[in-house]
Amino acid sequence: MSRKMKNILSLISLVVMIFLAVGSTDTDESSSNSSSTTSSYNSSSSVNSTPEAIQHWYSHAYITDLEKEKEAYVASNKVKPDSKMDFSYTGTTAQIIIAKNKNKTWAYIKFSNTPNIINEETEDGYNVIKANVYIDDVRETATLTQEWSSKLLFFMYPTWLINKLKTCSTFRINLRWYNNLDVVWSFSGEGFTTKYQLIQEQFNNL
Repeated sequence: MSRKMKNILSLISLVVMIFLAVGSTDTDESSSNSSSTTSSYNSSSSVNSTPEAIQHWYSHAYITDLEKEKEAYVASNKVKPDSKMDFSYTGTTAQIIIAKNKNKTWAYIKFSNTPNIINEETEDGYNVIKANVYIDDVRETATLTQEWSSKLLFFMYPTWLINKLKTCSTFRINLRWYNNLDVVWSFSGEGFTTKYQLIQEQFNNL
């Protein structure tokens, strides 16, 4: 065989070897990417298939900056009304907050917009409101107060509210707003007792 023919065959062999090497690398990378994608999908599917538990209440204990006094509170999630309100109150939310310091405990509903409650009794600087509440659909009456133009409605008897929340699944309150009669706000009682006990411990440990 001539030298020229040997050189040609050597060149052809080299090209074939390079082609095979490149093809093998592409196959490995494709296999790796496929495996990675499958693993990622399976991991994502596994995470998404396990829903997180809903937390309806949270708590916090702290020492005030100025007075250096201990305080603690437990608060519900913010909720929207059960039915749609008119334009001026669209998007209004509410949450129940129960707070304590060394001298007293108080409870109130905090709204994102100032409630314009009707059928209230006007006193010097505040209103007294009687509202129907439903403790697991058993109707009772709650007495609340509202300082003029305040976003807060205070329960006159906070211990009553605490005891109700400890034993109920749902706490619903019906407030008669101007142009929005019979607006119902629903709060879950689930998890309240645990969080309320927690703030007692947190407060004592401050």
